[in-house]
Amino acid sequence: MKIEAQDKEIQELLRGTFFKIPRFQRAYSWETDEVEDFWTDIVENQDANYFIGSVVAYIVDKPMVGLVDGQQRFTTITIILSAIREKFKELGEDELARGVQNYIEGQDADNKKQFILAPESSYPYFQREIQKYDLINLNHSSNDISFEESKIKEAYTLVKKLLNEYLEKFRLNKESSTYKETLIQKVKELRSKILKLKLVYILLDNEVDAYLIFETLNARGKELNVSDLVKNLLLKNLPNSHIDYDESQALWQTLIDKLESVKDKQDKTIVDQYLYHYWNATHSITTAKKLFSTIKDTLGEKSEDCEKFLKNLVENSECYLNILDPGTIDKNIRNNPLIYSLKVIQELKIKIIYPLLLSLLISYKKEIISMRLLKIFVSTIEQFHFQFNGVCRRKTGGTLTTLYNETAQKVYKAIDVSELSTIFNDFKKSLSKIAVSKDEFILNFEQLSYDNKNTKHKNIIKYSLFMILENVPNKPYSSEFTDLTIEHLISQSTKTPYMSNIGNLILVGSKLNNEKLKDLELLNKIKILEDHKYPLQENFLDSHWTGSEELINIRAKKLGEEIYNLTNI
Repeated sequence: MKIEAQDKEIQELLRGTFFKIPRFQRAYSWETDEVEDFWTDIVENQDANYFIGSVVAYIVDKPMVGLVDGQQRFTTITIILSAIREKFKELGEDELARGVQNYIEGQDADNKKQFILAPESSYPYFQREIQKYDLINLNHSSNDISFEESKIKEAYTLVKKLLNEYLEKFRLNKESSTYKETLIQKVKELRSKILKLKLVYILLDNEVDAYLIFETLNARGKELNVSDLVKNLLLKNLPNSHIDYDESQALWQTLIDKLESVKDKQDKTIVDQYLYHYWNATHSITTAKKLFSTIKDTLGEKSEDCEKFLKNLVENSECYLNILDPGTIDKNIRNNPLIYSLKVIQELKIKIIYPLLLSLLISYKKEIISMRLLKIFVSTIEQFHFQFNGVCRRKTGGTLTTLYNETAQKVYKAIDVSELSTIFNDFKKSLSKIAVSKDEFILNFEQLSYDNKNTKHKNIIKYSLFMILENVPNKPYSSEFTDLTIEHLISQSTKTPYMSNIGNLILVGSKLNNEKLKDLELLNKIKILEDHKYPLQENFLDSHWTGSEELINIRAKKLGEEIYNLTNI
């Protein structure tokens, strides 16, 4: 491996060299605090020779090089230079603006214009709306652009704001005859600071070495994620064979775009999370720490295995999306129970379930498991964790994790519904051995409470009372779960000490609650409920129920016993 290292200034690299972002590189992903920190480091730092670390590239076809490490910094520097260019234009200094543009856009050997930094995944947004001298601003909504483009847009907007704030610090007199000249000088000083940034430029001989280096590098401010390394591994073993279309890169980008559509609802490592759950569901059991090495050892350099893995990973990401956001499943009478169970599981925030859920949905997609068995399987998981985590607040441990992962792999490998039925029965027996006892459940259930100042148990209480309504014969009182609200029989306005106890709570339609019940006295509420054919008896209420502390405690216990029986697996 031939490595050449040199001390360089940014201005040397941005004149005469063109940087291509390789296909295995991750997208631009700096957050607000990282952009602000970088700005503060290079702008507020008084050292004229400020060092910003190393940059690693490999020779593509001189003067074109591939940027292995430094993409986040180079993209941010290009954004800053673009903002400075726009400031010069705003001040009517076209020559100075074009001077800055020379570090953003150069000319190749054929004397044709070419952008110095050329990312592929943000094309054409980055080029058209930030790098181009005559910008084309299309005022995209957040839904019109990709995750990477939105990050670039956020960074550009932030940098322009920081630039204005920086200039305001000098408190220049806008009425002064020298105001404009002084302002131009301050922008020129800032331009110089950026162009004189120091770095170590490491140039590799070829792309193969770059793939190897990439696995060991951490970019400034953001460590490599498992997904970055897996992408590198797959694209290294799946070289592009088409000039105009990189199928493997396009497949990976499809995966990113699909999962990041729910990113705001999840954590920042959603692709890593999917890889971890997918591998444990479909290949072998491993830990998050060992995930990449396990994938690398298994796939090796076999292009056929890598291609199959990538295609399956992308294809089955739709199933993972259904888990993260059950609203993405087609809404119909047949699917509604499944959607409801998945929503409950989402609220419980138990991620060890995901590999098994993923296997089940993949099996259904392949038409191996029936909808009936799928719903029973998922409902069993839902009810177990409602009791185990929701009411009893038990912690999940290694035993459950192993059970879910092992069952997930059995489900994934199953070839017919008969085999899946056997797997389900064995899984249910194993869960039953871990399940909470009736006494433990009721003891914890009786402690549930809810009022305007205490909402911690709200979702668990709502789910519990919904189970009562759902199991009323012929369901004379029914409503969408989302349209049901918790009502205090003894009103919260009374500030009675025990009014927040679950024994004082019922679930009613929001319209009935808001328009009829409100803050009425208990007997009036019960009369209205009777008139609306509310199932009082099934809710352990009657027209003589007085709402004393003793009766509330008795009702809480009866509700607990009933709900335990309804949700016991």
